[in-house]
Amino acid sequence: MKIYLVRHGESEGNYKRIYCGHTNVELTQNGVLQAKSMAALFKDVHIEKIYSSPLSRAYNTAIEISKLKNVEIETSDLLKERYFGDFEGLNWKEIEEKYPEEAKKCIEQDIWYEYKNGETFDDVIKRVSIFLENITDNSVIVAHGVLIRSILYYLNFIGYDNMYDYPIGNCHVLCIEDDNIHYLNR
Repeated sequence: MKIYLVRHGESEGNYKRIYCGHTNVELTQNGVLQAKSMAALFKDVHIEKIYSSPLSRAYNTAIEISKLKNVEIETSDLLKERYFGDFEGLNWKEIEEKYPEEAKKCIEQDIWYEYKNGETFDDVIKRVSIFLENITDNSVIVAHGVLIRSILYYLNFIGYDNMYDYPIGNCHVLCIEDDNIHYLNR
C-alpha cells in the first residue's frame, strides 16, 4: 500500500494561532501559495484517489492536487481535525485566562490531554482506523496535523515516546509505502 499524507496549507487559524479543530477557517494567501507549490510535487506521481477532510482549509489544499492530476476528491468527516471542545476558537492566551487549570494540564499531558467537551487522541485514532479500512492504493489524504499524527501512530510509525519524530508543517507531504516512510518535501 502506498499513501501520501498532506497537511493543509497555512490557515487563518494557524496564522492567528487559534485552536480550530472542527472550526472551518480559510487558507491564508500564503497557504494558497503553499498548496500550489506542494501540488507540483505530484506532477509525475501516479495517484488513484484523493481523500480530504471536508473542512475548507484541507479541501482547498486538495483542490490544487486535483486540478493538476485531474482526480476527483472524496471528502470524509473521518478526516476532520481533532475537536478541541471548549478550546475551539480560542488562542492560547484566551485559554490560559479562561481555563488556567486546564491549560496547565494540556501542557503536561500534551497530545494525551482530554479536551473538555472535545475528542481524545484515542477518539481520533478510532476514526482513522475506520477510514483506513477501505482506502485505495496510491492515494493522497489531505488533512490536519493531529489527524496525520494519529495515522502515523495507528500505523506504528510513531509511538508514545517518539510522537514528534515526524514534524507535520503546513503542506508537508509524507509518503508511506509498506513499512517505509519519507517526506516528498521539507
